Amino acid sequence: MMKKACLAVASVLALAAAAPANAAVFYQSFESPALGTGSGAYAYGTTNPFSGNPNVPSTTFSIPGVTFLGASGVQTNGSAFGFTNAPDGTKTAFIQSYQGTGGAISIALTGLTAGQRYFVNFSAALRGYITPSNNTVGNPFTLSLASSAPLSTTSFSPTSTAFRPFTSSFVAGSTSDTLTFRGSALPGDATVGLDAISVAVPEPATWAMMIIGFAMIGFGLRSRRKQSVRVTYA
Repeated sequence: MMKKACLAVASVLALAAAAPANAAVFYQSFESPALGTGSGAYAYGTTNPFSGNPNVPSTTFSIPGVTFLGASGVQTNGSAFGFTNAPDGTKTAFIQSYQGTGGAISIALTGLTAGQRYFVNFSAALRGYITPSNNTVGNPFTLSLASSAPLSTTSFSPTSTAFRPFTSSFVAGSTSDTLTFRGSALPGDATVGLDAISVAVPEPATWAMMIIGFAMIGFGLRSRRKQSVRVTYA
């Protein structure tokens, strides 16, 4: 029986090795845009509420497939909002809730396969200097798709200045869609950092390891049942 299990595992691994790798539909670390001076660069879709403040310049920069709306943009260094351990370089995107408005970052997804499940992976962190005068409960944000396709998780609320991973997923209904990270319309002033955003299907090796894990669990349960049946003679 063990020999058969090993052969099954070897077969799954062989299939995984032979299958073509699935490249990410989208990946962005926000390291590439050329930014101005200051702690953060805001790419506004609305009027700049910080006009005249040299520490928060409103500048023009372009990232293919990414649209910044309202109070959102890219910070020029990892400590601009008190974030720590950025997962990919020093620059990170941010969405800010400011005086009842919430910034947003939209991502154009192309090359999707209808009916395929895609996983949205990203890291997020909470602004470092939260005080009663701005916001004491963090800065929740949501994910949405332009097609209104259901996401496995739609609302997130980081609780630490340290970046940590989050994930969601959806089943594509067509070959394109738009994924939006949107900040809450809070009365104070709070910010969420975003980094290492990817949209992709699992690699074949990932599926292989999942299948192997289920197979080994099933084999272990079957062996345990056999061992629990004992015949005794008087």
